[in-house]
Amino acid sequence: MRSDLMDQIVQLLGPEVQQFAGDLDGLEGGVEQLVRQVGRAVIQQAVEGRKNGYVGCFRRCRCGGRERFKGYRPKTVLTVFGVVKVHRGYYHCDGCGASSFPYDQASGLSDGALSNRLASAVSLLSVDISFEQASAKVQRLLGVRVDDNTVAATVERAGAAVMARQEQAIEQFQKTGQLAEPAASPSRL
Repeated sequence: MRSDLMDQIVQLLGPEVQQFAGDLDGLEGGVEQLVRQVGRAVIQQAVEGRKNGYVGCFRRCRCGGRERFKGYRPKTVLTVFGVVKVHRGYYHCDGCGASSFPYDQASGLSDGALSNRLASAVSLLSVDISFEQASAKVQRLLGVRVDDNTVAATVERAGAAVMARQEQAIEQFQKTGQLAEPAASPSRL
């Protein structure tokens, strides 16, 4: 970020944080809250007024027919900064009855209501504890309330995706006898 812009932001928010002048813990908490509010506002503004997922009046359907643009539908998404509402293009095929949201597909939004970044954090924090404990950890660390049922559904979707990739790699190995290249290599052996 440009230093002059950063200076302006600090100057604008200065009065907000003055109340915590001698209390570092309070100051840190106040700044964290401001960062969340600013982050949520930036994301909301970035998605408002855009043609999220609009790809024309028609698009090709899986059945070979055409899906017709039917308008924009709202989706409430919980992000690491809080709730944002995204209006995205909705398409429907009269031939087979299928419908789609190209924005959801392009941005990786799943059927869940969590952003990818928050879903990743939820999955990571759920590795070796109960969903209820993970929910409490997410709230404590990120300041976002994700109920334990949403945590469970998110982890189950992530697990299904990992299993599908593993099954695909096994099938590839069985067909070709070649192992798939690793997604990342270690920086130090």
